[in-house]
Amino acid sequence: MIACGQGAAQMNIGKGDVESYVLPYSSNGNNILWVAKILHSYDECIINEMRRLTLLTMQKQYLLTQMFI
Repeated sequence: MIACGQGAAQMNIGKGDVESYVLPYSSNGNNILWVAKILHSYDECIINEMRRLTLLTMQKQYLLTQMFI
C-alpha cells in the first residue's frame, strides 16, 4: 500500500488502494483467539468510556441547572 502513496510530506492513498489491500492473518487458532481477546478488551474499554462520558454529561447538565436556579 505504501508503494501506491505519492507526495513529499504526506502519503496520498486512495479509497481503492485501501479497499483492495488484503490484511495478512494467521491461520493458527491460538493467534486468532489472542487477537479476539485483545479486540474484546478494546471494546470493553470503549463501552466503559462511553458510559463515563454519559455520566459526566449528566453531571454537567445538573450542575448547570443548579448554577442558574
